[in-house]
Amino acid sequence: MINPRIILEKLVARLEAKIGKVTLADLNESDESSNRHRYSTGRLSHVEALRLARSALRKGNEPEITLAAQVAPMLEREGNKLADARRQSVASGNRKAGGVTRGAHLAEDADREWAPWVAEYNDRIARGQKHTVARQAVIASMTRAEFVLSATRKFPSDRTIRERLPRPKNMEVS
Repeated sequence: MINPRIILEKLVARLEAKIGKVTLADLNESDESSNRHRYSTGRLSHVEALRLARSALRKGNEPEITLAAQVAPMLEREGNKLADARRQSVASGNRKAGGVTRGAHLAEDADREWAPWVAEYNDRIARGQKHTVARQAVIASMTRAEFVLSATRKFPSDRTIRERLPRPKNMEVS
């Protein structure tokens, strides 16, 4: 069996390097919101493992050192799991937020790109032109202007044109 004192000494060295100096705030159990944060980041488990290991080594009581050598590594592992989960959660959130932001910018760019054609289509509809005739006229204008989508560098597909130049809501199907 490995000497429990060696286990605790290595654990103390590892945790001191990982969490740095333990402050009074780390030991304060009255502030619930900061305790929740310390728990979710794994710091609370790491501090408790470090405190347990240091206390057992300082007392020098062999049964207490043996017990601490069994419990402190479990607390360290729990802290590592919580810290890893927190890092993954933050990273995942950042990726999602970046994707949402990029998508919003792309949608704004596409709306700006389509604005003149949508305006022409709406103007033709407002003047009483049938939506199919208005759409064909706008497509002809787009072709003459050699309009291409900035994202694909191609003329828009029929489906995209139908989505951007839809049938008016108040029209009956004929």
